[in-house]
Amino acid sequence: MEKNNLDLIRSDLKYKRDCLHLAHETLKQEGDFYQKIIIFTSLASGVFESIKMKLELTDPALELLPIILTSFVCGISSYVKFKQYAERQEVLIQSTTILTNTLNQVRNADELTEEITTAYNHSLELLEMSLYPDVRKKFLKISQRNMESIIKNENRYFDNIEKVRKGLEMNKYDSDTSEADTNEADTSEENILINTSPQTEKKVLEKIDENSEYNDL
Repeated sequence: MEKNNLDLIRSDLKYKRDCLHLAHETLKQEGDFYQKIIIFTSLASGVFESIKMKLELTDPALELLPIILTSFVCGISSYVKFKQYAERQEVLIQSTTILTNTLNQVRNADELTEEITTAYNHSLELLEMSLYPDVRKKFLKISQRNMESIIKNENRYFDNIEKVRKGLEMNKYDSDTSEADTNEADTSEENILINTSPQTEKKVLEKIDENSEYNDL
């Protein structure tokens, strides 16, 4: 679909930037998982060495455990370096920054110009270079669903504001996290209602006689 106006370009940049955010989040979680293994394994090896020295344990079998743990840590560290988690995250961060700058430029623009079109095309190129096609397909699909859910909840939120002001029944809604949750919320929405009173209705407060309270004292 050709993006020939600012609204389409803005929406397209939003979910594609979120796609990069999701890819970076997943990559960071995976890298952090292996880093935690390295930290705790190294800690366990150090604690074991300290206990062995303190208790003066001389069993030959105990000498093998530190070697095994050290070899395990070296193997995990080599795997992390091979996967290039830090370098791949840096690429995603740089691409996300450029897409964010382009999105801000589009938001501040009043009309579609050649400069915006060039920046938009450059952002698309960065997205394609930052992720492999199969990975990009996966996170674009997730990002699209998230964007649909956000827009849907936003529209429902403003509708509920109008209903509250008019004293009508307001439909309860929750943040959708998946397509299944979205469908479930849609089917149960009609059965969950919140009664609200008109916003213009005022409660009459009882008048306080300050003089009588003073006399009682």
